[in-house]
Amino acid sequence: LSMSHRKALVIISQENRPHLKQFEWGLIADYMNTPEKVKQYRIQMANARSEKIFDKQSAWYRLKNQRCLIAVTGFYEHRTIKGWKNKVPYYIKLANRSNFFLLGFYNYSPIPDIETGESKGTFTVVTREANSLIKSIHNDSNNKHRMPVLLQPEEAIKWISEDLTADEIKKIIAYEIPSE
Repeated sequence: LSMSHRKALVIISQENRPHLKQFEWGLIADYMNTPEKVKQYRIQMANARSEKIFDKQSAWYRLKNQRCLIAVTGFYEHRTIKGWKNKVPYYIKLANRSNFFLLGFYNYSPIPDIETGESKGTFTVVTREANSLIKSIHNDSNNKHRMPVLLQPEEAIKWISEDLTADEIKKIIAYEIPSE
């Protein structure tokens, strides 16, 4: 995934059944009700810090029940190396699986699409403090030492369960995938 509002396959739950959808990365929240607000704020909604999900002042608090899984083959993190002009991109994937899921939240845009009149599905990726491997790679910027939440498949599917409690959500996002 790159940060250009790319489309990705996500799984959401509707009536306690998983549904596969194609949504855009970069969540459009309900308060972004004009094209100007979308342009101004959407980039800030690409990632959601897991620590803020239960902060009642946070946008994530309002979205905590709109959980999704984002299907990926990997993700990029960039490393700053002293003396090098450009950051070095690293493509991160799991050694034992070709596909996996990132945890996310979704929302439908409050502004209908100009061409179709439909509300566009959008999502954000839930991030957490990085494990030791990713810390060594994602070592610069305001979001350094962070990574998406990665889970084993049987745990990931719990994320979209409609009856998940706050304690269960906290347990899921606290999981740190081993660096190996």
